[in-house]
Amino acid sequence: MALLQMDRFYNTLPHDKAATAHNFDVPDAFDWPLFVDTLQKLSTGQSVQVPRYSFETHQRLKELDTFEGAEVILVEGILTLHDPRVKTQTIAHAFAHWREGCGLGPPRTFLRNVTG
Repeated sequence: MALLQMDRFYNTLPHDKAATAHNFDVPDAFDWPLFVDTLQKLSTGQSVQVPRYSFETHQRLKELDTFEGAEVILVEGILTLHDPRVKTQTIAHAFAHWREGCGLGPPRTFLRNVTG
């Protein structure tokens, strides 16, 4: 099984733009061609180089991580099903939402937005 996180595919924030003035929760915030290509390769058993993204600098890092192809790929992120090319590569979809104070702790994206 492989876990592919959409957060790794954020576009680099321009140096002249403040993170507080940028909306990270819209489709244009992501590098869709790279994400779709990566998902396609993983789903056909290929190993791929997956980018790292810094939430401190809002920049894509030079370091890459190698992910191995897998029969099951868990794709995580708020807009994963926005692109129809992703929907055609998946066989099951799930959406999880929890209330604040439910005992699960705050979502990672909430922490990212508050602290990053």
